[in-house]
Amino acid sequence: GTLSMQGILRAQGAWPWQWFVFTNPFAFVAFVIFFVAQLAEGNRTPFDLPEAESELVAGYLSEYSGFRFAFYFLVEFGNLWVMAAIATTLFLGGWQVPFADASVFAAARGSGPLPGLGWWGLQALSMAIFASKALVVLNLIVWIRWKLPRIRIDQMMTLCWTYLVPL
Repeated sequence: GTLSMQGILRAQGAWPWQWFVFTNPFAFVAFVIFFVAQLAEGNRTPFDLPEAESELVAGYLSEYSGFRFAFYFLVEFGNLWVMAAIATTLFLGGWQVPFADASVFAAARGSGPLPGLGWWGLQALSMAIFASKALVVLNLIVWIRWKLPRIRIDQMMTLCWTYLVPL
């Protein structure tokens, strides 16, 4: 019912059985479609037809070397991190700590000898939880790159236009 990331996270629970990917079979199908579309948009295997490593006659693999070549791969891995972070936020519960709700965060902000120290600890824990979920998705993307061969352009068009767009 919202496009706000905070609203999407509030609609999900903190526990894995409350995440959107597990609450509804249609949400799981939406996650798979979203994940495949992210792979295709990021030119990742099996959709890396424009700039594949085996294509040595054109593209940035033959044009650049050294520092500029390193920037291309840095941007590619940054794109992977953003794709994993968006998938984590939309479908995997984001940065919610499983045992803590809003009242725990409010109580941690308040009293004690060092007020707010518990709140910062919960913030660091939620950041670590988010990073670990995103790293799991990132490892899945890298695993797919290692395991799947590249598809032909006609197979990609058939997959996208025949199956993904109608779904």
